[in-house]
This record gives sequence, C-alpha cells and structure tokens, in this order.
Amino acid sequence: MAVLDSLSGGLQEFYEGLRWDGWRDEVSVLNARQGLSLFPPSRPPEARRDLPAAGRRAVPMAELLSLSRNSCLRFDGANPGFLGVA
Repeated sequence: MAVLDSLSGGLQEFYEGLRWDGWRDEVSVLNARQGLSLFPPSRPPEARRDLPAAGRRAVPMAELLSLSRNSCLRFDGANPGFLGVA
C-alpha cells in the first residue's frame, strides 16, 4: 500500500474485512509494545467470516513479529527484513 493511498482513505478500505464491532475499544488499551493475537488467524478468507468469534489476546509485539518472520521463512523462504526483527 502506498503512502498516498493510506492518506486518502485507502487504509480504511484495506482493513475493512479485518475489523469487528468493538475493535477500537479492544486495541485502545494496548500499549506500543503490544498487539492482538487472533486464533484462528485472520489470513485465510474463511477465518474472516466470523472475526468476532475469534479468540483474541494481547501479546508482546516481539512475539507477533517473531511468529510472522518464522511463518514467512517456513512457507516461502522469504525474509521479511526489519519487520521480522523483534
């Protein structure tokens, strides 16, 4: 996503299928070193059908970045670079 897209409302459209009622309240209590872990993961389209029913918990951002990095390396060998460094 380009910076211009995100500034012109594209960010809203990008995340549209990944938000649920009450998501703002859930993320507002997180600090800058935390993120939400969802189970089942929201990546497969079938998991997005019922996001409100997904299990969610606050976890350290380092844990999420590590999981993302390991998944990238395992599935296609791509190194996510600095985004995968915790």
